[in-house]
Amino acid sequence: MKIIVLDEVDSTQNIARKLLEEEFGDFIVVAKRQTAGYGRKGSVWISPEDGLWFTMVIRNVKTNLSTLPMIIAVSTAKAIEKNAKINIKLKWPNDLYIGGKKVGGILCETILSGEEVKAVLVGIGLNVNINEIPEEIKGKATSIKIETGKEHNLMELLKVIVEEVYEDLKKPINEIMEEWLKRDILVGRNVELKVNGGRMKAYVSKINEDGSITIRHDSLEAKIYYWQIDGIEILN
Repeated sequence: MKIIVLDEVDSTQNIARKLLEEEFGDFIVVAKRQTAGYGRKGSVWISPEDGLWFTMVIRNVKTNLSTLPMIIAVSTAKAIEKNAKINIKLKWPNDLYIGGKKVGGILCETILSGEEVKAVLVGIGLNVNINEIPEEIKGKATSIKIETGKEHNLMELLKVIVEEVYEDLKKPINEIMEEWLKRDILVGRNVELKVNGGRMKAYVSKINEDGSITIRHDSLEAKIYYWQIDGIEILN
């Protein structure tokens, strides 16, 4: 697979989108730095040097798109565990944690041609060899190096992630769910959902194989998909 390595970009997602017509097959865009990295709903992702910031362009995605962020998160978690020998936890739908602090995130964006899915841009951002976390997010973010005390080879980690992703895309969703639930930090917790500018408290009772979560609010039970909310915070 072709890997395009760049020094600085606004966002690897934007570059991958521009290159979609020029490149054949699947490819990867990696940047040393992003000046306008973003996550779900346009949230800002600080992307200095020594992190792993990349977008995989996957053209023939056969899986249910609502489960894709979870599949990619499981693949990335397994790759980090193999490469860095540290346990990763997962927060639905697409965040990776070490010891209660966020270490990475996933962003899946679909490119359509009419009603047909032309490609999926899988953006992955990981705090790998970053030595210092900005003061304003120090209490809730970390890096693999901070947690392990070691430097890690970025391109080697990228290679393992890509291998895991393509393997996991072939697996039945129940196998992915088993891997997710080993690492899950959301089920059985009280949360606050951000919805349309407002906030709603709820209890997460389970994660479903269609990529949704089941929540309880007062006496009501509902299924929620990740695209229906702007964010989710664990309360206790």
